[in-house]
Amino acid sequence: MVRRIINWIVKSKKKTKETSGSSIVEFDIATVAGGGASTNLPQFASRLYYETKQIRDTLNGRKFEKSLEIGAGYARLSPLITEFSDEHHAIEPSAELYAISKNLYSNIKFINTTADSLPYADNSFDFILTWTVLQHIPTELFEKSIQEINRVAKANATLLICEYTKETPSKSTFGHSIEEYNNLFVGFELLKADERITELDYFTGHVMLFEGIKQENGNN
Repeated sequence: MVRRIINWIVKSKKKTKETSGSSIVEFDIATVAGGGASTNLPQFASRLYYETKQIRDTLNGRKFEKSLEIGAGYARLSPLITEFSDEHHAIEPSAELYAISKNLYSNIKFINTTADSLPYADNSFDFILTWTVLQHIPTELFEKSIQEINRVAKANATLLICEYTKETPSKSTFGHSIEEYNNLFVGFELLKADERITELDYFTGHVMLFEGIKQENGNN
């Protein structure tokens, strides 16, 4: 009976309300379950487990003063990042998902904007995360988005980048190789690149850990 109810909730795309104080946000439960391959709750739970475990294992106890998450979505990973950062910021281009995130987590500073136009000063963050976000940015905005990440990152910042790294598999996903990311993140050293772990049995990209080697004035 429980399984039938869960399947019905997801397949019917039932509208659900999230409340925070006097604010009410409606969202599609199938959308926040991840869409596509993750529109059933068991798969969603499995994927979230693998994602959080891989992030924790990769960061390996690092601590940061100020972090930035590029493309937070409905903030499924945002609370996890607060475990590693004293002050967490996150951007999300979708107004709907931004509204959900802002109402769910008042301790995180969300802004509704895009990666190619970050509203932060130079050298603002010592940790920046993108998780399957850059792979969906159109080619004409991709390099500008990387430049913005470079700009707002501190000289000794850590970057955790999880993206598709093979040729483009679909019209909405733009694959970029590990070598390309390594060349574009100027002033950063690639420490490791591990295959992304998911519940799926096919390749989904790499998790890349970069560390800043820039001088304080921004030069290598």
